[in-house]
Amino acid sequence: MIRGRTNRVLVAFSAVFAGGMLIVLFAAVDKQQLAEIVGAFRPLQLTAAFGLFLLSIFLRGVRFRYMIDGSGGYFTWWRIAALHQFFFTVVPFRLGELSFFPLATSLSQGEFKSSLPVLLNSRLYDFLMLALIAVVAVLGLKIPEYAVAFLVIAAVVFLAAANTQFIFVVSQWVFEQLHLLLKLEVFRNIGQRLDDAGAWYRVNEKSKYAILTVTLFAWLAAALGFYFIFNSFSIELGAYQVLFLFAGMTFIGILGFFSVGSIGVSELGLAGLLMVLGFEAQHALAVGILTRLTMLGMTLAATMLLEVVTWFRK
Repeated sequence: MIRGRTNRVLVAFSAVFAGGMLIVLFAAVDKQQLAEIVGAFRPLQLTAAFGLFLLSIFLRGVRFRYMIDGSGGYFTWWRIAALHQFFFTVVPFRLGELSFFPLATSLSQGEFKSSLPVLLNSRLYDFLMLALIAVVAVLGLKIPEYAVAFLVIAAVVFLAAANTQFIFVVSQWVFEQLHLLLKLEVFRNIGQRLDDAGAWYRVNEKSKYAILTVTLFAWLAAALGFYFIFNSFSIELGAYQVLFLFAGMTFIGILGFFSVGSIGVSELGLAGLLMVLGFEAQHALAVGILTRLTMLGMTLAATMLLEVVTWFRK
């Protein structure tokens, strides 16, 4: 009873915060700036962005299918990935992450005992890829003449990290020590889940390069789509600037976990990153609002499109 009431309070807080932040953002932004940006809208570029977003989601579905057991149709896993991404993006406190298990079980008509290790390994690859993008972007902006060398070094580190699974090893050891020190069962349970994820990886080690390749192209498609979103509003950015904004906004979005769709936090964070790149404050805020709302709209549109296609396929 108490837990249910607490959940309702948290959901209400998240919704009120998101709605309140939208009101504040639109009250603070220069309406003339918004009108000028919208007036420069180019639909063809947004269509390209949406296509790349769908491709990124498809590749994530392929990765899920490959990591589990290779069963189920590609369209089914595309749909699972889209729904999972939608719930992950919209549901506050990142509880949408938990939608993967029921989606994978019900939509693919399978029983997957390894769903949690698969999800943990997926997020490990995502984290490593995001860190690689962030490093390349920052170094490319600061010292572009050495960017290629840094890219090679970062790629080697990425491959080494993905091969040794050092994150699982170190994290498991940390949680075991916390369990011994604080005598809290929750730390031992977390350590066990990390050990399960490491065990899954050791069993599926032969497929790691295929999974890495799919992950790489999924992130590249998403980053290129991010570029076309800016381009659809006639905002021209360089490659390193796009990667910097893409990685930065993803990290900032994690900080906004308590808000529905990270609304408020992500828009302000993106505006701040644009200001770092030299954008004027009001222009940065207008671009941040429009870009983020476009991304949320694309997430919803992709999910709805695949659901409509599913309905026609029946």
